[in-house]
Amino acid sequence: MTPRELRADIPALGEGTAYLNYGAHGPSPEYVVEAAGEFIADHEYGAAETDPYSHAFGTYDAVRERIAAFVGAEPAEIALTESTTDGIGRIAAAIDWEPGDVVVRTDLEHPAGVLPWKQLESAGVEVRVVETDAGRVDTDAFAEAVADARLVCFSAITWTHGTRLPVAELVDIANDAGAFTLVDAVQSPGQVDVDVNRWGAD
Repeated sequence: MTPRELRADIPALGEGTAYLNYGAHGPSPEYVVEAAGEFIADHEYGAAETDPYSHAFGTYDAVRERIAAFVGAEPAEIALTESTTDGIGRIAAAIDWEPGDVVVRTDLEHPAGVLPWKQLESAGVEVRVVETDAGRVDTDAFAEAVADARLVCFSAITWTHGTRLPVAELVDIANDAGAFTLVDAVQSPGQVDVDVNRWGAD
């Protein structure tokens, strides 16, 4: 599919409309909206043939396989969540945090992705924010911040500046410090090639 063909399939990008991908939200192509509608209709009306759960889980498995192939993962490594915010929240809630644990994030994270870490502060978790310059991370400052961290969270492509962070390098720094890494890469697929195995993030 060419960029012109894709543009023609997005009603919001009609004649005379200029769209700049700013990374927070984008209009969907018609085929995405149609596929979502078909899934809902099949789920609601196809239950008489089998049951809604078989249909849903079969679809989830097929989606996991396609996403895995697209981002260089195994299907079993793909978790489907309501949104990136929901996924980050689930990870934050799944860890058995102790008072004094450290989470490190950059100042480039989406506000919704910051909330789970803010909530942990009330449980005695220290949340450190790595300050950046024009959407760029100083790796020395990053290494200093993550030295005793339990988890490090950052975006692959920043929603504020559109800058691409050196994901594999930042993951290596965090791993060397013994920290888990959570990469918010929601802006990446379809914009840049993604191979999560090369990144090495958790």
